[in-house]
Amino acid sequence: RMDDCASVNDFNTGLKIVSDMEKIFTNDSDINNYKKDFEDRKEAHRIQELKDNQKVKVIKAYAYNDGYYSIFRKATVVVQNCSSQVLKEYTVGILQFDSNGYPVEVEYSYQGDNNCFMGRGQSANVQPGGTYGGNRYWNIADNATKVKACVKTAEFYDGGTWTNPYYEHWLETEKDRY
Repeated sequence: RMDDCASVNDFNTGLKIVSDMEKIFTNDSDINNYKKDFEDRKEAHRIQELKDNQKVKVIKAYAYNDGYYSIFRKATVVVQNCSSQVLKEYTVGILQFDSNGYPVEVEYSYQGDNNCFMGRGQSANVQPGGTYGGNRYWNIADNATKVKACVKTAEFYDGGTWTNPYYEHWLETEKDRY
């Protein structure tokens, strides 16, 4: 019965069954393991739902140097508007890494914290389902050759704002590794 609950993502029922079993079999390591497994699966499922249901999400992010004459390393981040409103502007966290995958600190404190550069996409004017950013860039640290990105906030033309509930989890789990 518990395995059936896990296979259909009925984590609450599974946790209820495990809790009932805990009352009968106290300090049983198998039951404790089942409980931890259900809790871990429930949290992973919650995080996946947050990721899947972002109103504005990053679909591509990359770092580059556009040629011999350019002295700056650049980051391009393409976002998609998954909402039903027209996207006015957004902020995006861009994690910077060197060629070996190690974090690269932002060069100036006003740009962000640690290795997370904060970019702002203004006057994006992205229709529902549309994308933006393919021909835009931010200047990033010279030794940053790899980037990962996630939208933090968005503002829509109807006056609504959105703070990405997935962002903090993304930042915490992705900031130290490429």
